[in-house]
Amino acid sequence: MLQIYVTCGVWRSFANKEWKFIVDEEKCARLLTLQSTTTLEDLLMMVSEDYKIEPATVDVEFTYLPTDFGVDSPPVLMTNDRQLKNFVDYYKRNSLIRLCVTFKVKGDNQRNIVDTELDEEPSDSIERDDDRNVRKKSAVLVVEDTPNVGRVCDKVESILADSIVKNGKHFRSKEALQATLEICAMKYNFDYRVTKSDPTFWCIRCVDKVCKWRLRAECLKGSTYFKINKYVAKHNCAPSKKSKVSRTPSARTIGQLIMHRYEGVKEGPKPNDIINILRTEYGCELSYSQAWESREYAVNEVRGIPEKSYGRGLVGMVAKASKAYRVAEFERLFKQISNISPAIGVYLQDAGVEKWARCHFPGYRYDIRTTNPAESINSALRSPREYPIIPLLDSIREMLTRWFYERRALSAKQTDPLTVEVEKKIDGRIEKGKTLKVYPVTEYIFQLKGESSDYVVDLESKTCSCGKFQLGKIPCRHAIKAALVIDEWRVPENVENAKVLPPESRRGPGRRRKRRYETVEDKIRSSQGSQGSKRHRCSRCGQEGHNRSTCDTTI
Repeated sequence: MLQIYVTCGVWRSFANKEWKFIVDEEKCARLLTLQSTTTLEDLLMMVSEDYKIEPATVDVEFTYLPTDFGVDSPPVLMTNDRQLKNFVDYYKRNSLIRLCVTFKVKGDNQRNIVDTELDEEPSDSIERDDDRNVRKKSAVLVVEDTPNVGRVCDKVESILADSIVKNGKHFRSKEALQATLEICAMKYNFDYRVTKSDPTFWCIRCVDKVCKWRLRAECLKGSTYFKINKYVAKHNCAPSKKSKVSRTPSARTIGQLIMHRYEGVKEGPKPNDIINILRTEYGCELSYSQAWESREYAVNEVRGIPEKSYGRGLVGMVAKASKAYRVAEFERLFKQISNISPAIGVYLQDAGVEKWARCHFPGYRYDIRTTNPAESINSALRSPREYPIIPLLDSIREMLTRWFYERRALSAKQTDPLTVEVEKKIDGRIEKGKTLKVYPVTEYIFQLKGESSDYVVDLESKTCSCGKFQLGKIPCRHAIKAALVIDEWRVPENVENAKVLPPESRRGPGRRRKRRYETVEDKIRSSQGSQGSKRHRCSRCGQEGHNRSTCDTTI
């Protein structure tokens, strides 16, 4: 049993060969339930009953547009039960498509029941003739390349834009409203800026200050729905003043547009493919980083985020055991694996624990866990390996040339002694070790507390009881915290043994001074005179003021 979303309207083909389905706003849509035994006649009776249409007087056409083809692909018309079965099978793989219904009066294939703005009376005679020719077409309108086709296409685009965004329309959330406006701006070549935004209010206007196009929406009280309170749909800005063609949507919006392309497939479009899809289908230019973020969002929405499911189940336990740094932790995890599935435990044991477990490897992996580099090259060449031998060699040469160029450019920009990835690891470990408390044991041995267990770091032998320091050869958070505690810096031997000679200098011009320069103490002493100085006495008479050589006192 399937629930099918059915809309009533008419297909339109424009000058750029793009097909669009214009929905009849009066008849809107219905939700039908199909059984595995439902025939095309049963579907016709259900649609006629829901839309209150008399099958004897109206021809009903059922169509749908597959999303796997280009925009120039026409819709698929269902005329028998086999085509209905094909639609049901396709709907099970891609539930985003909709079943389109078109009603036509029997015996008058030129007249369509769906009333759109194209059927309104135009303002001048030229447009009246063009519209009359349009009415003479069949249920699918083909807009030819005529002098007045621009006005007809603009009118059709305004119909589509107004059917998506209009006064009083409700959106289930602010994010849905923003995504809708981003898509409209991308498809209809305009840009806007946000004048005010908060959790309950959103107001935008055209980037051109002269233009009167604007929109204001408010959140309904007690819900997450947003309602458009004011919408001025007409742009009066000059296209020649535009700095860019249209607004680039966010990665989230683009991801929602391409999400269906990742359902039921192995890989899906790559970033360069997304750039081409947006360019051909929507006329929007994306950078590689924007396409990458859009792809990440779409893949995560369809397949889930691997990080959130990591460590769940037996596969996660095997991954944790293979990455364990300590033998005790590995034995604990391996015991749990054997208890859950003894067969898997025996298989892992027979495969050789030293081949897949980090802590049992006899040498040093330096945090590299790839056991077969040839498989990595094989994975990188999974698409070119289908080519003949000459194009295959050319693709390998181009790939290796690109790799060497990118790494040479990164190496030329490198100014630090460590690489960027190692610097990121050290930065993260510094943050994780901020709460640890250090207890010195000797000059180079420290004990750290603050986690579930205590750790001992030996900076001289470059080891830690957690195992990361000696296996990865990059300081762990315990070693970094212990090293930061040491407040002394030992002078290297080459600095101690270096001979530093005085700089070369020349004697200044002029006669050299015979007396030294007076210091501050000399100036103070001379200003104070003899006060406070030692009194000298004559050694003959004991009086002050003269010495023995000048003494004439009678004794």
